Amino acid sequence: MHGAAQPAHPGHPGSPEDSSSRAAGLNHEGLLLALDHTDTGIWQWDTVSHQNVWSEAVWRLYGLDPTLHPACFDSWLTSVHPEDQQTVSQTVRQAAHRRAPFEVQWRTHPDRGPVRWLMSRGYPASHPADPLYTGVVLDITARREAELTLQTLNATLEQRVAERTAALSDHQHRLQHILDGIPGMVGYWDRDYRNRFANRAYQAWFGKSPEALCGTHIRELLGEDLFAKNLPYMEAALRGEPQCFERDIRTPSGELRYGQAHYVPDWRDGVVQGFLVLVFDISAVRAARQAAEEANQAK
Repeated sequence: MHGAAQPAHPGHPGSPEDSSSRAAGLNHEGLLLALDHTDTGIWQWDTVSHQNVWSEAVWRLYGLDPTLHPACFDSWLTSVHPEDQQTVSQTVRQAAHRRAPFEVQWRTHPDRGPVRWLMSRGYPASHPADPLYTGVVLDITARREAELTLQTLNATLEQRVAERTAALSDHQHRLQHILDGIPGMVGYWDRDYRNRFANRAYQAWFGKSPEALCGTHIRELLGEDLFAKNLPYMEAALRGEPQCFERDIRTPSGELRYGQAHYVPDWRDGVVQGFLVLVFDISAVRAARQAAEEANQAK
């Protein structure tokens, strides 16, 4: 019948198929345009024929003139920094041989303008018989510069820590040397009654070096009997009360010494963190005192 509406044929202007086709085409072109504006390049590589297809952004990123360099593997390599060419070429070829995805990063050739960092990711077609790889290429210069800055900061920090550690080690050595020269025991014990440092005199009195003593509980050093006798003085020191008392101490060699002990509280931020111990050998003083007392009694 004349005037009747004709059914729309596939591909006919106005048909649903035509509208979908045009919409897909518009989306595809819009996507490529958006990617170009963000300097994201799109490429395809036929690993059999070695034909390449590059978007406009790829040429800009590589610093190549499309009228002088065809889109191909060799053109890409000419845009790569000489020091990076072998590594990236080998990585891509090995991945293509295994039909595996790959990611490579490289510097641009200094002859192509300011050196920048680029990254490319490539993915093989899903069908094993399809030789195509599709991928993207991005400018990651800002990211690499940030990473380099962070690495430099870390290296600087590590150097400063090493220098500080060396300085502390030197300071600790000097302090240990000074403490070892004091004619008596000098040590520090924290709130848990564990040693934090000691001088060499402890070895003469108790047979333990400062290195072996560090971290030791004071009960292990004194023994149960002497620890029980000294505990009230230690508790008072941890309450912030300085202590001074005298005590007989038998050395590992069996020698009996008479010592005068001082417990000095370590105040920090209003809290006692531990106490400093100073013990001086007053055996000779005591012997002289006893001799004087005996002499007076003999008169």
